Parts: sequence; C-alpha cells; structure tokens
Amino acid sequence: MNIERKKQHYLNAEAIQDHSKYTLDKQEVSLPSEIHYFAYPPKELPYTVHKFCSRSNRDELLIVDTLGNLWRYYSDIDTLQQSNLSFNEQFDAIESIGEIVVLQYEKRIEARALSSGQIIWSKNILPQTFLRKYNQTSLVLYEPSSSKAIILNAGGEVLSEENYQEEVFSLSPDETLLEIEHLSKNERALLIFDTKHNKNRVSIYTLKENSWERTESLEFNINHILHIRHDDRGQIWYLTQDGTVGCLMKSRQYLKTETPLNLCINSLKQDTRWHRVLMDYTIPAECDIRMKVLASNNVEEKNKEYIPIEHINNDFLLPELQGQYLFIHIYLIGNQSYQESPTIRNIRVVYPRSTYLEHLPLYYQEDKESALILEKFLSIFETTFSTLEQQRASTPSLITSSETSKEHLAWLSQWLGLKYDESWDENRWRTLLHEAPKLFDIRGTREGIERVIEIYSDMRPLIQEPMHIHCHKSKENIDNYSFCVFLKPEQYANQNEVKTIEHMVEEWKPAYTKARVVPLEHRMLLGSFLFLGINSKLEKRKSYLGVSRMPFDGLAQAREEDIKTINHIRINHDAILN
Repeated sequence: MNIERKKQHYLNAEAIQDHSKYTLDKQEVSLPSEIHYFAYPPKELPYTVHKFCSRSNRDELLIVDTLGNLWRYYSDIDTLQQSNLSFNEQFDAIESIGEIVVLQYEKRIEARALSSGQIIWSKNILPQTFLRKYNQTSLVLYEPSSSKAIILNAGGEVLSEENYQEEVFSLSPDETLLEIEHLSKNERALLIFDTKHNKNRVSIYTLKENSWERTESLEFNINHILHIRHDDRGQIWYLTQDGTVGCLMKSRQYLKTETPLNLCINSLKQDTRWHRVLMDYTIPAECDIRMKVLASNNVEEKNKEYIPIEHINNDFLLPELQGQYLFIHIYLIGNQSYQESPTIRNIRVVYPRSTYLEHLPLYYQEDKESALILEKFLSIFETTFSTLEQQRASTPSLITSSETSKEHLAWLSQWLGLKYDESWDENRWRTLLHEAPKLFDIRGTREGIERVIEIYSDMRPLIQEPMHIHCHKSKENIDNYSFCVFLKPEQYANQNEVKTIEHMVEEWKPAYTKARVVPLEHRMLLGSFLFLGINSKLEKRKSYLGVSRMPFDGLAQAREEDIKTINHIRINHDAILN
C-alpha cells in the first residue's frame, strides 16, 4: 500500500521554550522556577582547612589542613581520604591539573606529582603574583606589577604572554569585593560580597560585548568566607574563616502559572489537514500535561476558541483540523508542593492528514462517528507500519560512524573486526571507525600505529626502532624486529590511558615484533628517557669567561692551563678537558 509521504515539524526543548518564562534545563522544558542555595558541609576534618581546590573533570576536592596534610574529598560519594602528601612550608594558593598539584609560594610556584609528591618543575615568580587555573590543561599567572598574564601548560612551559588589565565591575553601595575567580576570556567570573544584611552573596558575571554583566545572584546565610571555587559541575565551594569547607547545593522551586507554552507551526500551504503529534515527555506523580489546539489559514486568528485534547500520550491523533497554521497551547501542572514539574524534551507534528481509512471504500466513511472510531483503530496499525518505514529509511545511518547511535557503536565495530573499548571518548572512536578502511591498509606500519594513537590522544607518539636498550625487560639480544613507543607527557592523564595505548599497540603492530610503551614524564632525571623539547629543554645562554658555566651552547675545547683562569667551572662536570 502506497501511502502519501508525510512531513514532520520538529521542535526541540529550546524551540519549545522560545524565551518564555518556562525553565530550560538539560534540554528539557519545565515550569518556571526559582533557584535556592543552601550550605552543605562535607565530612569534618580532624584539623582546620588552610587551602583547597577542585580537580577538573572529577567530583573531587584537594584539601590541605593547617598541618600541611593533603586530603582528597570525593563529593559524589561523600568520602574523605587522606593522601600520602604533606607540605612543610606554608603556601598562598593551590591548583590542580591532571595528575599534578601546583603550589604558589611567595616567590615561586612548584608542581608536584599527586601520587608521589615528587617535584616536577619549579619557577620563580614576582611578588604579589596570583595563580589561577586557565582551563583544564593550563594555568595562568597574573603579574599586576607588569600587567602580564602568563599562560603555562602542565609541564611548566610558557604557552603565551598576554596583556592583563584589572576588570572593572559596577558594585552597588552595600557591596564589598572579597574575591574574583575565573577571569580568563569568555569564562564566567565568580565574585563574593558582604552585604549590609549580614549575609553573603555570590554573583555570577558573564562577558557580553566586551563588558561584564551580572547574570545571577545567590544569597546564603554564611559569614566570614575567605575563598570560593567553582567546579566543572557548576557547584560552588567555599572556605570560611574558621577553616570549614562547604558546598552551596542547588534547590529548584517550581512556580504555578496560568500562562501556557504557545507554539505556532507553519505548513507553508493553506488548508493543510493536520495529522498527529509525537511528544517526548515525563510526568512525575501528581503532575499533568494538558493541551489545546487550533488551526487557521490566518496567523492573526490565533485568539479563537481552542479545541482541548482529551487523552495525551507519546503519539496521538489530532482532531479534524484544517489550516496553514497550527497553534498549540501546552499547560504544565506541578504537584501540590511544586517541588516537581512535568518536562518536555521534544515535539514532532506530522502532516498532512492521510490515514489508512482513505484507502478503504467510501462506504466506511459515510457515517462520521463510525468513521472516526475506525480511523483511530486503523491508526494503531499505521503507527506500527510508519515506525517500520522510518527504520527502513534510517538504515544507512546505522552503518555510518558519524550518525549511528552510541548503542550501535559496538555492533558497527564488530563489522570492522574491532572490539569496542568503552574507555575511548565516543567521538574519537567514531573517528577511528571512519578511518578504519584506510588504517587497515597501513596496519602493522609505523604510520598506522602513529595515526591510531593520534586519534586517541590528539598527538603522535615517538617511535624508536629497533628497541631502545633500556626498553628491553629481558637479557635477550635486541633485534630489528622490536621498537619502543614513547608517549609525551600531554598524551596521557593516568595509567589507565597508558594501558589502553598498550593494548592499542598490541592490536596494530606486526605479529612477529616486540613492542613496549614508555610514558614520559614532565621531569628530567639522569638515567631515564630524555628528549629535547619533549620532557627536557635547553635554554640559550651566552658564555663569558669568568662568569658563566660551560658548556651550554657548545662544548669548549680547553687546555688545562686555560681552565685555571676560568672561575665557576668544575672539571668533568661543566667542562671537559680535551
């Protein structure tokens, strides 16, 4: 049976909300609401807190008490654990990037490994410089004296230097600025103020058209706050003067409203017969969704009397409506306390009206009442068959790596002889599937291994063949059928990612070869693997006799009687006799 092809008008949550007073949160539309914050303290520490920071992409805080002990607080499971790290010297600020902790002292900053506490790098800074996290992989040092902002990566290398100017905020007379956080470009700024009403208020400023505008203001009854931090999940953490760390938890209160959600759909053709509505929604207990509809060829006639829809479900037929425009009024009704609200994720309107009834003899359409009952009965089969037709039409997307759903990635990977690894980022795995036919042509080659690791980590590794002598675990002779894969420090965040790359190398290397993956670290240790520009760096220096040490820019050929006239040179350390 050849049914006329129907059109669909799709409205996502943003289009449904359409700048109304209704709440748009996580791609869902709900009743208008107000946000309230209340303080939620984590588990109490044995000692008072000195400093703290949040870790990127983790529900974790790093807390340092007044004795210098480092504690790790996992907010998602409300668990506090003491680490092996402790600091004997008082510091001014602490930040975390990946697996390193960066401490700011009066005249230097220092990066330590979170697992071992070993110093990775250290830099001297100017007095009154303050340290902030720039993004998930870099830090920023603001130097007020030089008006410079220095961006550093996790290895302590300078990425860029930018001019920095103090931001100007318009404060009301009862506000006093205590602290600013996240003042990098296009990021939100968090500020905390004292007010005359003996409360604290956190204001969130957003950069709009080169000026800061206050977009949200939060009040809570906590006094004497010293520091405030904003984590990746949007939670606000604070440190009070008495050494207590707490969290401002968000609570949403829905508001009753008589104003409906107003939708207008244009079919671009007069006298369109509207067919049905498919709606993705959630209705909690004691809540409800009601709907009224109207069709007209004139957009100005939307104030006429609407027809109520008696039974709403995920897929329902519209009454007999004819007109170019379809107007929909949606009423969301919360529970008695308005702590919960119905939510709508998307709506699809199908038109023109063309049911299976039209393909039956006219005898079945003579009586309007019986025809309506038969039409609704046949719509059950039509819904099933339409779903099958849509699935048939969308079959090519199932075998397209960029379009298939996440649930079908493992199935599609099996077609290519790959086992889906959930530790991969979803988009990176889609890229791997897209390039798999080309990668199979170069499988077992240096280029193939480099490209697969590049897809996973965004950069190519260093491959040395034959295998480096320090890579070999056994005492067997190293032959030409072996190689080492060196990972740059920026290529991995933890040992789990290293293991994933090891498994990757085993899958893509030639079967008869031996291979080892070596993760490089942000430090220079004699006897370990060192690569200039990767995990070590030579600074250009000018050599002056009697002042500088040699060799830095080259190897000096000197006689023993010449060395006696040069100060600050140690034989066999800074100079070599030739």
